[in-house]
Amino acid sequence: MLRTVLSFPHRARWVLLRDAGLLSEVLGVFLRALFALRTRRARKPGARRRQTGAVSCSRR
Repeated sequence: MLRTVLSFPHRARWVLLRDAGLLSEVLGVFLRALFALRTRRARKPGARRRQTGAVSCSRR
């Protein structure tokens, strides 16, 4: 299992925490990019079939 953490500078964190819609959009863009990367890597010769999933939480 691989773990990836998305972190922002303090000012960006405050903006994202106050705007749930923006936070959702940013998280969606990040996850699409991450899933695409993981899928490309899993297609390498000899790689077993893998599935990508995510769990996200934002601390306030």
